[in-house]
Amino acid sequence: MLVKELIDNSLDACEQAGVAPDIGVCASDTALTVSGNGPGIDREVITRILDFSTRTSDKAAYVSPTRGAHGNALKTVLAIPYVLNEGRPARVEIESRGLRHTIVVSTDDIGRRPQIDHSAAIVVKTEGTSIRVVRDSASSQEEPGDAQFLQNLILDYSLFNPHATLRLHQDGQGNRFAASGDGFRKWLPSDPTSVHWYNRERFENLVASCIAAERTGSRQRTVREFISDFRGLSGTAKQKQVIAQAGLDRAYLHDLVLSSGQLDRRALQRLLDVAQRASAPVKPEALGVLGEDHFRERMSHSPSGNSFRYKRLHGFSENLPFVVECAFAVTDDPVLLGRHIGLNWSVPLSNPIQENQFDLADGSTAWGLPALLARNRIDLDSDPVCLVLHLICPRFHFLDRGKGRVDL
Repeated sequence: MLVKELIDNSLDACEQAGVAPDIGVCASDTALTVSGNGPGIDREVITRILDFSTRTSDKAAYVSPTRGAHGNALKTVLAIPYVLNEGRPARVEIESRGLRHTIVVSTDDIGRRPQIDHSAAIVVKTEGTSIRVVRDSASSQEEPGDAQFLQNLILDYSLFNPHATLRLHQDGQGNRFAASGDGFRKWLPSDPTSVHWYNRERFENLVASCIAAERTGSRQRTVREFISDFRGLSGTAKQKQVIAQAGLDRAYLHDLVLSSGQLDRRALQRLLDVAQRASAPVKPEALGVLGEDHFRERMSHSPSGNSFRYKRLHGFSENLPFVVECAFAVTDDPVLLGRHIGLNWSVPLSNPIQENQFDLADGSTAWGLPALLARNRIDLDSDPVCLVLHLICPRFHFLDRGKGRVDL
């Protein structure tokens, strides 16, 4: 989980800075280190993540095809090692922008609350970010299969991120997955969200989060400024048109709160309807396509010819664009064998498609991906095959907080 969260963060940071991601993972008995070549983490951000009573970001309210939207990944990086240490102090070191931050998480037994000690020292390193989680000697024993699992995780990230170079160093050995090309384009975390991706409830949540931010010190914004953040509504003429038709000229976001303290749902629904009519939906292809050539290169150890299959589907579901790419090959490579599933260029830590009903052409149904494959005489546990599946959508309906199961 630590490696996954840190790789997701590194990829996002590089993409927002316009840098081709180059990410390294180093695992040993004493520490786990993930480094990336992004712009680095500002000292102020590191200070904010030490406050567990607040959210470090408000990304959770936005609908966008991103690797994650909770906005608290770095907080979990501090908390997880402490929990694994069973109450013993845990240390995390962050090197970024010329500083090494040493953070020790322990417990104030008298106050019955977390205790966080933070110190910073000047270091030579000035580019990118390196996060090192020190492993407790009492819990450093690896479980069987840990090394292979980590190798598979890095491989999967390379399958779903053609623009990234990923390196893994563990047990004295190194693996490197080079970027497969410069032409790959995807939806960036910094790209404006589309108003078509919101229903009434999510639109209200977004407005509420913006108003809540104002109450904690953020600048007050007009409704027109709020609308300008959406794709296709950045033009002055469009903004004036939307605000006028919604009857919200010169209104501020906080004006949408009634005297009862509740949001004015009628006004928000009217604003949402007008904004959706004034802008065009995002085409599925604009989200990003990995492409057949990329999968052929990554699965190059597989025999050529009829053993390789690739297919791409795209469309809309409940106003949300989606892209599904699937690659299938016969292979004898032990690393490629089995199932590889990605959601929005990230890698879930378990099979996310295990509680879905599939309607088959003969009128019958299959429950979950394994059953669907079995109906096609495919057993990923015993057959020499590799199945790669990548799904992109601005919003998935997850069945758990850990994003391990998705409802398609």
